[in-house]
Amino acid sequence: MSVDNKNTFSPNQTTPSKPVSPALRAAEGRKRKPRRVPSGDARRSKKRLNALVHGITSNSPVIPGMEDEAAWKRHCDGIVASIEPVGGLEECLAQRVASLLWRLNRVLRYEVAVTMHSIDGTADALLTSTLYQVSTNLPTNVAKEDIIDPGPEVFEDQRELRILPPDPYLERIAKHERHFHRQFLQTLHEIEALQARRKGHSVNLARVDFSGSPAA
Repeated sequence: MSVDNKNTFSPNQTTPSKPVSPALRAAEGRKRKPRRVPSGDARRSKKRLNALVHGITSNSPVIPGMEDEAAWKRHCDGIVASIEPVGGLEECLAQRVASLLWRLNRVLRYEVAVTMHSIDGTADALLTSTLYQVSTNLPTNVAKEDIIDPGPEVFEDQRELRILPPDPYLERIAKHERHFHRQFLQTLHEIEALQARRKGHSVNLARVDFSGSPAA
């Protein structure tokens, strides 16, 4: 009698594996891919982004990395204490007043920074102007570096002319300052009306806003 060896299984014999599809092999390769560790720059960038997102979603007007949170808290506490709010609504409006004043001060810092940048560029502007004026008539034996300096008096006069920001910046400063100042007055008037009503005084609901410019 013959024995069919095809159906005989030996303990030492391994079960034949099933063929693996290319898609499954690619998926397994992606699973085994080692996790990349972010570099130092990437970690710092992520921290800055988290700080920025935290600043956007919080009630603090502090710009992360450029303004001091402790200085804002001192500023806010002082403004709120001077208004003496009672209740949640007055407290909220008092904090808004502090925020608007903080942003008004930021506009002032921006104006100073722009003005100082303009003043610091006085020497370069004078040199550029002088080179432009004499470039067509400059003798061939005279180097541009040998042009006579305009002198300290001219230099100081030009610096004095730069104590105001250039027109595009000046318009931007005036726009933001006008906006924050109007919001500040409106919020302050609302607090005063609430406090007067709370103390039993009559409040005139009709108010006229004189803070806007005639061109606005």
